[in-house]
Amino acid sequence: MVTISLDTSCINAKGKNASLNELEDMGRRGLISIVSSTSVEEELLEPEMEPYRSNRLSKFRTYDVDTSNWVLGFSRLGISTKLGGESTAQEMESIAAILFPTIT
Repeated sequence: MVTISLDTSCINAKGKNASLNELEDMGRRGLISIVSSTSVEEELLEPEMEPYRSNRLSKFRTYDVDTSNWVLGFSRLGISTKLGGESTAQEMESIAAILFPTIT
């Protein structure tokens, strides 16, 4: 199964991003796994995020947290750090079409 890790900019709190809605639907159907990182929560707790915090923090907490993700600026040394994983071409093509709709 493909795992998609969302960062702070991909917290679809209002459900208005069609691409993220589609990925979330794929997650609900068990086609992909959607996770986030503890660094997202840390970013959401920064003072400048206060106007957006409530909805985004609630949405963030619906995702599983994967502490093995490699996150620039956040140390995860000592845990199985990974930059990617194996997947089939067909799974990746459908996900890539959502993530990169303007690339042909």
